[in-house]
Amino acid sequence: MIPGILKLFHEHLALGIHASFERTLWKVRKFCIFENMASTIKEFVNNCDLCNRANTKKIKPPLGKNIVPEMPFLVWALDGAGPFPITSSGNRYVLVGVDLFSSLVVLKCIPAMNTENTIKFLWENIIAYYGLPEAVLTDHGSNFDNIEIKKMFSEINCKKIYSSPYNPQCNGASENKVKILKKILSHSCGKLTQVDWDEKIPLIMLSMNSSLNTVRKFSSFTIVHGFSGKSLADLQFNKPTNLNYFDGYDSYVTRLIQNICEIHQTCLNEIKIQRSKQAIQYNKDSKETLIASGDIVYCRDTTSVDIKVVEGVGGNFRIAVDEDEVIMLTRETFNHVIMTRPTILVEFYAPWCGHCKTLAPEYAKAAKELKKLNIPLAKVDSTKEVEIAKEHMVTGFPTLTLFKGGEKVEEYNGDYSAEGIIEYMREKADPNWKPPKSSVLEANTENFDNLIKDQPLVLVEFYATYCRHCQQLAPEYEAAARRLKETRVRLIKVDGVKEKALSDAFQIKGWPTLKIFRNGRPYEYKGPRDSKGIVEYMREQLKFPSKEVFNELELKNNLDRLEATIVGFFSNKSDFFNEFTVASNEIRGTYRILHTFDENTLSYYEMNPDTVAVFQPEITHTQYENKIYRLHKPVGTFKDILNFVEEKGTPLVGLRSKHNIGFKYTERPLVVVYYDVNYDYQYVKDTEFVRKKIVKVAREFTAEHPFQFAISNEEEFAEELKYVGLEDATEDVKVVVYDRQNKFRMNPVDDFEAEDLLEFLQELIEGKHKPYYRSQSIPKVQEGPVKVIVANSFQSEVLESKKDVLLEIYAPWCGHCKALEPVYKKLALKMSNENLIIAKYDGSANDIPPLFGQIKGYPTIFFIPAFKKEEFVIYDGPKNYTDLKEFINENSSVFLTDEERIGENAIGDNTKDEL
Repeated sequence: MIPGILKLFHEHLALGIHASFERTLWKVRKFCIFENMASTIKEFVNNCDLCNRANTKKIKPPLGKNIVPEMPFLVWALDGAGPFPITSSGNRYVLVGVDLFSSLVVLKCIPAMNTENTIKFLWENIIAYYGLPEAVLTDHGSNFDNIEIKKMFSEINCKKIYSSPYNPQCNGASENKVKILKKILSHSCGKLTQVDWDEKIPLIMLSMNSSLNTVRKFSSFTIVHGFSGKSLADLQFNKPTNLNYFDGYDSYVTRLIQNICEIHQTCLNEIKIQRSKQAIQYNKDSKETLIASGDIVYCRDTTSVDIKVVEGVGGNFRIAVDEDEVIMLTRETFNHVIMTRPTILVEFYAPWCGHCKTLAPEYAKAAKELKKLNIPLAKVDSTKEVEIAKEHMVTGFPTLTLFKGGEKVEEYNGDYSAEGIIEYMREKADPNWKPPKSSVLEANTENFDNLIKDQPLVLVEFYATYCRHCQQLAPEYEAAARRLKETRVRLIKVDGVKEKALSDAFQIKGWPTLKIFRNGRPYEYKGPRDSKGIVEYMREQLKFPSKEVFNELELKNNLDRLEATIVGFFSNKSDFFNEFTVASNEIRGTYRILHTFDENTLSYYEMNPDTVAVFQPEITHTQYENKIYRLHKPVGTFKDILNFVEEKGTPLVGLRSKHNIGFKYTERPLVVVYYDVNYDYQYVKDTEFVRKKIVKVAREFTAEHPFQFAISNEEEFAEELKYVGLEDATEDVKVVVYDRQNKFRMNPVDDFEAEDLLEFLQELIEGKHKPYYRSQSIPKVQEGPVKVIVANSFQSEVLESKKDVLLEIYAPWCGHCKALEPVYKKLALKMSNENLIIAKYDGSANDIPPLFGQIKGYPTIFFIPAFKKEEFVIYDGPKNYTDLKEFINENSSVFLTDEERIGENAIGDNTKDEL
């Protein structure tokens, strides 16, 4: 029996793939439990013939040989930081050089990250002071990896070493210094809004070089010079100057050589130890624990099992706890434990989280004390039990949630100490404890207008009492209301079913729906749905939607580097400024929005007062577009501004990302070119090299054949490429065209050129390309009474068929579909005839046919008439045999005999009905 179960869950018949050991174990655990489960499943998967023949494991390459120089200045690591805001000196980047022996840092501010500045930095700031290096370590940035750089290194006989993306330890020195530099700049320059940050670089370099290095045990200055120099800390604490009479060069040199030898030997030993630890950490094999804390185990003799158990949970099944008396919960044990404890606190944590590690000893201490009062504490590893974390809207770690009687009550927001947790749980476990009065106001048709009228900011939830998602949101919404009580934000809820007039007035289509109201005017809520996220989002909404800038340099520094920026130019707070504010609230969070009243700034940009402008980013600007678009309409409305932004906010060929996909790239047909899009400074040229080819094509199309063009990162949109069968394509560039219903893909070419794309689009206009449908293979043999139809057979089996078709769109994992299966099979056995096809269609593995548009869920049943396919009917009645049979009879477009109508004359029905 067990091998049959394992085969069922290991082999995915619909997709033709085999699950991994971890996936198979997870699926089996949801179905049943047996002894030695993990080891049995692992052995089964390892012995699978198909997996052994077809599977190739992705093995991370071994760590490259770590560079351990014997003395300072032999090996340098180079990197770049930026772009930062432009300073008055024109600087925008910082070049970083790090000596790999001493960790000495050399910094230089530069206006542009290019080869000329890099070579100048090497000669003037490194070689001139520290001599010729034996090797230099860099990444593959364009200013580090080019012909001029290679020529220079060849002339000075210096080895060029590149770090690998698989081995980040090999270039950790420069990467770490860049992080430190950014952190110091951020703290010292007010998040880099000051324009004089480059003046602080010498002090930052002094601070970094005079600070103690925890690995090498000395500061970089001491390692290089043999004695410690005066640091910024010495100045802060008024350390006295150590001035002694000079007693001759001989004694000084003798002491210096002795000091340097001792320091260098200590550093060398510490570096080697650290590098060996990195290699061990990188290359170590992970060992699987077959039974871990939190697993449900079947114990015949609990004395022989080396784990603790919670007694009395039910039968022979026990729930493991760790040594600190904290119950470890998994998917299998979570609901049972929560339902059987009157009061329990659950910590959702991640093993890598620093805050979770800090909380761990306090939580364990509280668990031991509370156990004496029979008040349990539990925890869930959210990195393993992802579904539980999602179900309870966990968005950060640690999250402590209180449950009473199986229901989520609230999140713990108290002190992360044992004493704080103990006091909190004693209060909540008291039988007389009652939840505080709700902070959410209940609204109805009579009081709704009064509750939102003249209120600066109101959040309204439209809900249904039966809706599961609304029930999940309820404690989060309540917690957010309590935390926002001291602000000007008011939270309201409306029973959308009971108050149908309100739901209809605001066009509510589903539950729950959240809407923001500002002084009675509705706006879309686009934020998270957990308490913390709601609070942060609504506090952000309290701020003015546009940032005021006071001069042209500040405006320039606040322009978005990759997206359009909306800027309002005004001389005073006019009526048009008020309309600009309303429009800004509509699009806040989608664009960066600025405004100014400064006359010099208006003059600099040649703007009239009461003008709204769209600034396109310089990095993606082309000669065929304006850099700045202007709308000067003092008597205009917020709708005029929104229409202007919608029209001018998207460039000829823009960057399509997960952030802007919902509001920028909604027009169809849309041409998306996928490749390794990366606008980090060292990759801009490569990205623009491909984009400029697309621009040449985009300008060829006019209003007669309009296409919207965009580029997207292939990794960010890997799922989209998977849905058009391009996930395994090895070519650098992939092209997909989306219209309202279909997808068209261009066959990838090795060397992508503008002519290839132009030819494909012209052929598409001429109708020479068929849409691409994600489809399973067409079954060679139909097994069972229900016919299997896939995307590639839908045209021939349904649209071109002269028969009525009853089609169920289902998903194999759907519980409702599984419940319908025997009924649907009986229907096929009884009702199928030469004029009627009863079929099913896996909507999770095949694209939904364009004929149907979007479906609301699984299962969805369609009746498609024989001669008017577009006049299909959706079944919305009870999922039983009698009602489905009546549905067929009512909609049949061909003549049915009495036997066919009652299901007694089905083709090939020679079997008894045993269902």
